[in-house]
Amino acid sequence: MPVISLPESHGRSFGFLRGISRPLPPIVVPLLLAFGTFAPSFANEFVYDDQYIIVENEALHSLQNFAEIITGSWWPDALYRPFTQLTFAFDWAIGQGSPVVFHFMNVAFHVFCTLLVFRLARRMLPVASAIVASSLFAVHPVHVEAVANVVGRAEVLATFFVLGAALLYLADGDLASRGINSGRRWATSVGVMAFSVLAYASKESALALPGILLILDWLVARQNDRPFEDVLRQHWVLLLGTLVLGLEWLVVRANVLGDLAGDHPGPGVFGEDFFGRFTAMSPVVLEWVRLLVFPFHLSADYSPAYLPGGWNWRGIVGLLVVIGLIVVAVRNRRSRPIVTFALAWLGGSLLIVSNLIVPSGVLLAERSLYLPSVGFCLLLGFLVSKGGVQRNLLVGIVSVVVGLGVARSIERVSVWKNPTTFFPRLVVDARGSFRSYWVAGAIAYQQGDRETGEQLMRAAIDVYPIFPNVWNSLATEFESEERWSEAGDFFLAAYRIDRTRLNDAVSAMSNYIRGERYDRAVSVARTALADGSSDYRLLVLLADVALAREEPLRAMTYRRQVAFRLSDVWQYWYLTAEAAVLADYCPEASRSLERVEALNPGFTDELDVVVRYATMSCE
Repeated sequence: MPVISLPESHGRSFGFLRGISRPLPPIVVPLLLAFGTFAPSFANEFVYDDQYIIVENEALHSLQNFAEIITGSWWPDALYRPFTQLTFAFDWAIGQGSPVVFHFMNVAFHVFCTLLVFRLARRMLPVASAIVASSLFAVHPVHVEAVANVVGRAEVLATFFVLGAALLYLADGDLASRGINSGRRWATSVGVMAFSVLAYASKESALALPGILLILDWLVARQNDRPFEDVLRQHWVLLLGTLVLGLEWLVVRANVLGDLAGDHPGPGVFGEDFFGRFTAMSPVVLEWVRLLVFPFHLSADYSPAYLPGGWNWRGIVGLLVVIGLIVVAVRNRRSRPIVTFALAWLGGSLLIVSNLIVPSGVLLAERSLYLPSVGFCLLLGFLVSKGGVQRNLLVGIVSVVVGLGVARSIERVSVWKNPTTFFPRLVVDARGSFRSYWVAGAIAYQQGDRETGEQLMRAAIDVYPIFPNVWNSLATEFESEERWSEAGDFFLAAYRIDRTRLNDAVSAMSNYIRGERYDRAVSVARTALADGSSDYRLLVLLADVALAREEPLRAMTYRRQVAFRLSDVWQYWYLTAEAAVLADYCPEASRSLERVEALNPGFTDELDVVVRYATMSCE
């Protein structure tokens, strides 16, 4: 790698780097910043989503589960990121579940991303500007959620492979323009395709890659004063290949998850059509700008009402910002094509996570800005080189900005240290959001303050009443307090919000039965069955209702349906025999008891005396 050698035209602006860094390769400073800023995360534990996705996912605890990992979803029936999950399994195998290995790998991948940002910036900016761009990327506080939280690796990996594919694509174009079609050209082409697949398999945000490659060709054409069509013609097949791979990946993803979206719409976009999502996301634009430009306040949650949606003044201003940036990009396409390229990278990658194409599980997450921030940092690198600011002042500004980024990122890394530090901070950072009330309520319950816990969870429901998980959480607490009727109502509310949550329907029935609200239990079962559910637990509970109403024949009928469906489970044949005896229906009692004896011969002597006696009397 060459040492720093600044062009004379830029030596006046960045003379401070000439004296300080001459003996060192130019990338050393950004790499040291990336590693040093995030190295404190080595002391972090598994936090938040890490618990379910890694700790509680037994499939990731052995590499022998390779087939299960590459065909399994990120969440139950939601999201598909097999390569990221494979890296988790690899880390688990190395460290036997130690979080240190996971965090070290996250930091290592971030360092590699910083290296690739520098290499990309160097293709279009002077070396000093490339150092500034990659240094800002290395320490940007908005990256903490992606790097310091283990599951954020999906963002880092996707960005790493997108950057790698982009650099190889540029290399392929260089070789094509020189008429080289040797093995090197084949290697770059294969590399682009391989990196594309790995990017898509890391996180769906990588689907911005074909668009990024297209604007790279446009930038090369502008910088070399060549027709865009000529540059594109050099390797249009390669560009088409990445697009086809992306479409094929969507097909694979849909087959695994059951639909194209592959995620459950989150708070703020749940149940909304395109226009509803558009109005919900318009105010988010200002938050994107704030997080990229002034990332002083950070939060792990941006849900209603902390981040208000709807068509309000924030939405109008957000839309005006988007229009303004498009105008800037268009106006600079000839004189400053790098500005257009950087804004196109930023906007294109944000479009993937904007909920406009398909709804996702969140309105906004800081980790989702990891890939878009590459365009932002390239833009800052260009602006610094063209700022026309006096040298010493420029040195001071860059140093202060980088220093503030380091300090804010290190402080934020400590927030993700463990659940004890994370959850109380979430409550403070996202004050007013339904999730902050929800988490605060859970903490209060854990501390034994049940009255406050209930008040806070009810406040969460008041803020955002169409999120089923909060209803489920409070219903579970009511159930533990034997408040059967209220528990049933809250489980039922969760089911009504999301008709796929059959566990909530079953829990509602169970609690209604305990509270002797039999009509409500039957109503829930009928609703679930009308929705197309074939869950046998509904029939089991309907049988319980029938017995409570002294209708043993009806109970026998329900239990027999379950027994025939689960014909190898002796317990349900036993329950059928029990109901048949109570109904004085001897043939079914005898037949069911024979099935019990056939499936579990050793159980005969332990049968309930009443059932045995009644069955024998039937004979």
